[in-house]
Amino acid sequence: MTLNRKHAAVFLAVLGTTLLIAGGMSVLAQSSDSPDYTQATQLTDGDNMTQFNGSDGTGSAYYLNRTWESSSPEIRAIDPETGEVHVTWTKSDLSETVNDSTNNTWAYRANFTESHLADIPMDSGENKNVTLQMVHDATKSAENETVTNWTVTAENVEGRTTYRIGPTVAANDEIVTLDTDGFTIETFNLSLMQDDYAQFEQENVPINGSGSDVIIHYANETSVNALEQSTTDYDSGEWVKRTLVEAETSDGESIRVPAYKNELPDDVDAQSDTYALIDTSDNTIRTHAGDEFEDDTEIEAVGVRANDDALAYLQFYQSKFFGLSLGLESLNFTFDFGGLMSLTGGTGALLGSAVLFGRPESPFDEAS
Repeated sequence: MTLNRKHAAVFLAVLGTTLLIAGGMSVLAQSSDSPDYTQATQLTDGDNMTQFNGSDGTGSAYYLNRTWESSSPEIRAIDPETGEVHVTWTKSDLSETVNDSTNNTWAYRANFTESHLADIPMDSGENKNVTLQMVHDATKSAENETVTNWTVTAENVEGRTTYRIGPTVAANDEIVTLDTDGFTIETFNLSLMQDDYAQFEQENVPINGSGSDVIIHYANETSVNALEQSTTDYDSGEWVKRTLVEAETSDGESIRVPAYKNELPDDVDAQSDTYALIDTSDNTIRTHAGDEFEDDTEIEAVGVRANDDALAYLQFYQSKFFGLSLGLESLNFTFDFGGLMSLTGGTGALLGSAVLFGRPESPFDEAS
């Protein structure tokens, strides 16, 4: 997706995203009860986790129990498509169930819920394989360690799609842009209004109609910093205007999606409205598909740009004064003041000019 395509590009807040539906209700909401692992389901190689929705309650609790010939084991949960390790259980995280040092036999149990694996990317309704790697002796170096790999399958529910900005995705500049925006006064080599931003773009995002959720998990340090910076000046329930989120409907309409910090305000309907929720406790942005996406099987395009005031002003200037769509990521402005100095930059340069010469009211100042 390019930002100057015929249909407006979509911005969804960085990070990571999940699409969820269950009986018309969002299934992303996680249980508040502490899981009872005495009722957990045991997993072994080849097993499935049915109705997977990333929750953390007793109904989503699992355990592994394995015999080892070492008293220093480790278990890793790996996405086989990217090779990224999502969870590591070291010996201190495991419960010893057998200790027979005479015969060099130990058994350890690992308890976990679906929430431990919630940031593994998967599409709505996808059967996603997950590798559980058993490291026999974690005291050995990586090149000398012996491992056994189990494969389990997460049967993801319909209406839940997740993305993760980890090392693999962060390196793909067609999906993620991690950069600094602002403007510089070249004559004095002075940089002003610099913002580290994280931009995520994805087309053809699978959903299951209205009520679905798209979740972006921010796992790359740069993207996490951008998301944190964007929410710093806002209270819970406030619209975070430094994070721009858009979603494109099947008829080509680009919807500006308000992104709220940690909780929804009272005037937002959690089921029928389209909104984004930034969870600062786990660095995620969840975009909820409202009635505009009823009966749709995908969102044409979604995008998020975290931590960039300037882009909001730029889009407003484009529509108000230029009347055309420009490629936002390739824009470069130069303002020359009679040879005394010049301002250059991307979206921040335009914001800089607005600060110097005044700007019209931002559309983001208006209530949604």
